[in-house]
Amino acid sequence: NTPQEITLQAEDGEKMILGESQKDPKVAAKTKEYLDYSRTKKTVANVPNAQNTIQTHTLTIPRGQNFKVILCDGTEVWLNANTRLIYPTAFVEKERTVYLEGEAYFKVTPNKQQPFIVKTPSIQTRVLGTVSNTQGGAYTAITPGEDAHLQADGNFILTEVDLDSYIYWKDGYFYFDDVTLREIMQNLGRWYNVSIEFRNKEAMNYKMHFVADRRLGLEH
Repeated sequence: NTPQEITLQAEDGEKMILGESQKDPKVAAKTKEYLDYSRTKKTVANVPNAQNTIQTHTLTIPRGQNFKVILCDGTEVWLNANTRLIYPTAFVEKERTVYLEGEAYFKVTPNKQQPFIVKTPSIQTRVLGTVSNTQGGAYTAITPGEDAHLQADGNFILTEVDLDSYIYWKDGYFYFDDVTLREIMQNLGRWYNVSIEFRNKEAMNYKMHFVADRRLGLEH
């Protein structure tokens, strides 16, 4: 089977596979490792009707790959495998809003006049630090090192977490600490696009510490 590719789709329906380095009036730079919109203003300055070049783009990352995108304001976003990000090519509204399905790490460029908001199917996060559910109900503020877990009743539970386990993936590593073997195998399965079956059901609940290089094959 042909491996899945990282794809970029514009709102006009045009879809391209991100791979070879290329130039495009709509996007400042495309490379094998990242997508950069931060120079778009300079690029479209010489394009007629430049204001009409602002579009909504959808970036889709398949299993087994991760990718980095630099938004027009300089915000850096690392996208994990099996993730989709929807965003404008330029932020012209009162709020900088993007839509996320999956997992991503954001390094947001500060701008108090234009808050940055990440929306997902169940919650939205306003930088810095306010999380609310999409039903307009509960909201909470989180501080570095905290995790906000949305319950079925619409309220949040805050817990302190080991941040390393959440962000090592962007540097190319699996990192698990005191995590069940079941969860570890689920993550490995998503990355390598395989299904893993336990013959020893008791082993599924063993908690383990595990670190590995995601660039190496499954056999490793």
